[in-house]
This record gives sequence, structure tokens and C-alpha cells, in this order.
Amino acid sequence: MVKKKDSFKQLYVSLPAALQSETEYSNLSGAFRNIFSVKDKDLLQIAFCAVISVIFLALSFSASILFFAAFFASLGFLVYRAVKWYDFQLVKRDFEENGIF
Repeated sequence: MVKKKDSFKQLYVSLPAALQSETEYSNLSGAFRNIFSVKDKDLLQIAFCAVISVIFLALSFSASILFFAAFFASLGFLVYRAVKWYDFQLVKRDFEENGIF
């Protein structure tokens, strides 16, 4: 069995030559296969599911942060507009009482 350390060394040595010849490219792909070879397919499936779960967890967390940020921004804008409208109504009432309008 090829050790992972030897596979990384083979990958490092084969990388520059892989761009120039077909046989070195096949050696390079063999090095990738040796590095990422997993005998237990169940373990590979569990690792894959764990990675996908973490990605979806991160996406949902960032999506919830964006949702709450948008919600509070729109709520803040609504309060701002309501206060501005109420202030305008007070000024308008003062002008009407003083006969300006």
C-alpha cells in the first residue's frame, strides 16, 4: 500500500512535468487517487454528508442573519418615516393654528 506521505511527494514531483507530458499527467492523477483513497465507503459517505451539512448550516446561518438585518432595517425605516410624518403633522397643525396655511 502506498503511504499518503509518498503520494504527496509524488504529487509534488509530478506537478511541473504534468503540464508537459501525457504520461506524467496519468502519474499525477494516480497520486491524487492514492491521496484520496478510502477503503471504507461508508466512512466516505459519512464524511461527505458531514461536509454538506456544515455547508448548509453555514448558509442557513448567514441567510438568517441577512433576513434579520433586512427585517430590522425595514422596521427602522418604517419607524423613521412614521416619526417624520408625525412631526410634519405637528408642524402643519402649528402653521394652521397660526394662520400660515
